[in-house]
Amino acid sequence: MTNISLKTRKPIPEHIREILSAVFDASAGLEIKAFVVGAAARDLIFEYVYDAQIKRATEDIDFGIAVESWTQYERLKNALLETDKFADDVKNAQRIWWKKSGAEMKIDLVPFGGLESPAGQIAFPPEGDFVMNTVGFEEAFANSILLETDENLTGRIASLAGIALLKFVAYNDRPQARRRDVQDILFIAKNSGRGQRRSAL
Repeated sequence: MTNISLKTRKPIPEHIREILSAVFDASAGLEIKAFVVGAAARDLIFEYVYDAQIKRATEDIDFGIAVESWTQYERLKNALLETDKFADDVKNAQRIWWKKSGAEMKIDLVPFGGLESPAGQIAFPPEGDFVMNTVGFEEAFANSILLETDENLTGRIASLAGIALLKFVAYNDRPQARRRDVQDILFIAKNSGRGQRRSAL
């Protein structure tokens, strides 16, 4: 993992901060490594660190969860579900929902690491009929960065290069269903390194 860190310039919305805190605290308590990936990582960097305007903000948060076994993964998922903040999704093995005061947000917990079989692929128990591509997660986590906020929240998120890598993989896996990934890759390519400049997506 890198020692690079970024600090937010404006407050993160309360519900997002609550979700991040819950997942980072639960994973740390179980000595499990977790980091934010996908569009949520993009938004955290561009909107809350660079103060750029994101027109198409994400409606969910995806986490990469580095685990060695399905038992370890289930411990983390159950630790979150045992709180009053999350509910299970019976149709999607990797998904839980944050719910509060009538509001809700989709949370995907994507396991990778020692439980991959073959490498770069996971098949959720018990039947193994739900398969996900995890190519690039190890590399993205190794190059992840620390995000620090004024609310004393610190956690790892994918770097811009890591986000782009995972979006290339996702698009290659399902090009017809993942067209927005191309827009995100283009946005990152145009705006990475522009820190102070406002941009729109």
